[in-house]
Amino acid sequence: MTDDIEAVFGRAGCEGALCVKSLDDGAAICLRADESVVPASVVKVQIALEAETWFVDGRLDPRERVTMRAADRTPGPVGISLFEDDAVFSWRGMVVLMLTISDNHATDVLLQRVGVDAVNTTAARLGLTGTVLKSDLQTMLDSIGQDIGCAGWKDSVDWASSASAEELARADEQLFASRALDPLQGTRTTPRDMADLVRLIWTDQAGPVAACERVRAVMARQLTRHRIASGFRSPVRVAAKSGSLVGVVRNEIGVISYPDAADTPPLSSPELCRARTMSRSAEPSVLPPHWPSPRFGRKARKEPPGIGRQLPATHELSTFTCMRLGMFTATGKGFRSRRSSRCGQSPGLWGGQLLSVLLSTTKVVAVLG
Repeated sequence: MTDDIEAVFGRAGCEGALCVKSLDDGAAICLRADESVVPASVVKVQIALEAETWFVDGRLDPRERVTMRAADRTPGPVGISLFEDDAVFSWRGMVVLMLTISDNHATDVLLQRVGVDAVNTTAARLGLTGTVLKSDLQTMLDSIGQDIGCAGWKDSVDWASSASAEELARADEQLFASRALDPLQGTRTTPRDMADLVRLIWTDQAGPVAACERVRAVMARQLTRHRIASGFRSPVRVAAKSGSLVGVVRNEIGVISYPDAADTPPLSSPELCRARTMSRSAEPSVLPPHWPSPRFGRKARKEPPGIGRQLPATHELSTFTCMRLGMFTATGKGFRSRRSSRCGQSPGLWGGQLLSVLLSTTKVVAVLG
C-alpha cells in the first residue's frame, strides 16, 4: 500500500506523507504521518474553531462590526486584501471570508482578537502536540522579505519588480531557506495532527457543538473546487480548506462524505481532466497575484493560475486531511531539482489517482488536492 502511495507522489514530482483514519472503525493508513510540515492557510481552520468557540462562550459577539482600514491590509490575492477602501465586517463574517476564499486580512484581524496563545492552548488541549502557531500572516510574510535581504514583504515586492534576472535567481535560492518555509522555525503541524483536528471537529469533540457545526458548514462552502472536490461526483459531499505559500507549499485538509464507497467511484483520469478544463476557480494563496511565482526567478503572473495551467516543479504539499465519515491527512515536500511529466498536472488529477489507489485496497477514502 505505502509503495503505491509513494509511486503516486513520485509521479507528481513530490515526496509525500499521509495519515488516513476511518471514523467508522479507527483503521489507519500512515506514511510519515508525524513529519513536521508548513501548514500555510490550513491553519485557518484552527483560527476559525477558536473564534467560533468564543462566539458560543460569549467571549466575543459574532455580530459586532469591525472597521478594517485599507492602509493596514495583510497582503493576499483575494478578498479584503484587495480592497482600496476601509471595510466593515462582523466577526462571524470574517470567519466566512477566511474559510471560503482564504482571506488573509480577515485571518489576521481574527487572530489579533483571539490571540496566538489561545489558538496554541486549544491545540494542546486537543492533543495536537506537533502543531504550533508562531505568528500572524503579516509577520510571516515580512519574515520572508527579510530573509531575502529586504526590510519586509512590501519592500521585497517593490524590489522584485525592478530586480535583474541574476538578483531574482539569488533571491530564489534564499526563498527556499526562509524561516517561513522551515517547519522547525515557523508555524508547523503534522499530517496526524490535522487528521485528528478534523476528526474532532466532525465528531463535536473539538469544542462546543455549535462551534464545530459552524466550522463544518463553512468549510463545505470553500470556493476552491479543483483540489479534493475534483475527485468526486454527486452525491459525495466535500468540505475542505486549501493552503498555499509562495508557490512552494500546497496543502489541503478536508472531509469527504458519501453513503457507499462501492457505489460512488472516484472520477477516472480523463474525467478529471474534463472537470479541470471546465472549472475556472483559482486556489487562494498567501501570495499576492503580482508576486513572481512560484519562485523569484519566474516571470510574474498577472492573475492567479487557472485550471489546466502548469504547476511549479518545486512545491510542498504540506497538510492534507479528508474523511470518508472517516479521516485523512497527507503531507509532502517537492524535490527542487526533480521534474516529471506529472508536475504539469493539477493536484486534483494525481490526487484522484491516489484516491483510486486507496479505494482499491481499503474502505477509507483519501484524496490529495
